[in-house]
Amino acid sequence: MDLLNHNYQLFAFEARQIPELLSWIKTPSDLGYWAGNTFKEGLNPLIFSRHLERKDLTARMMVDTENRLLAYGEIVKMSSRLCSFCRIAIRPDARGSGLGKKFCGSLIEWVKSAQGHEEIMLNTLSSNHAALACYTGLGFKMISRKKRARLLDGIKQDIIKMNYIIRK
Repeated sequence: MDLLNHNYQLFAFEARQIPELLSWIKTPSDLGYWAGNTFKEGLNPLIFSRHLERKDLTARMMVDTENRLLAYGEIVKMSSRLCSFCRIAIRPDARGSGLGKKFCGSLIEWVKSAQGHEEIMLNTLSSNHAALACYTGLGFKMISRKKRARLLDGIKQDIIKMNYIIRK
């Protein structure tokens, strides 16, 4: 699948894509990397549909020419000047292709043009090297590290907090 030589656009996430998205989350470890502690009660289409009803949350997706879901991410409004990227997911068979960087870059551009925020924050696990490389490559900077803050696969992991300052 040659994913980078196409002009993909962001779209509002559509509820009909929920089964596809949730099929990417196969293990408790996958859930922990993707959602942290968000879905403590479990994750299924109904719970996720309710999650999407949050007023502070905008869910975006990227699809291919056949309307297959390639990437998913959430922008959570924290204040008029600050938002947070949450629950970024790339189709499993497309990981490592550079699509994550392209998708997150598109999310940044969407926030810049449509939302008026001055800063984007995110959290990721220190063991999620692919995500750290993606975010750093886009210009995110590490601003703090919470030592041993999240239990995942029986190991306490550090949470890295990063930010991206939007240049006006």
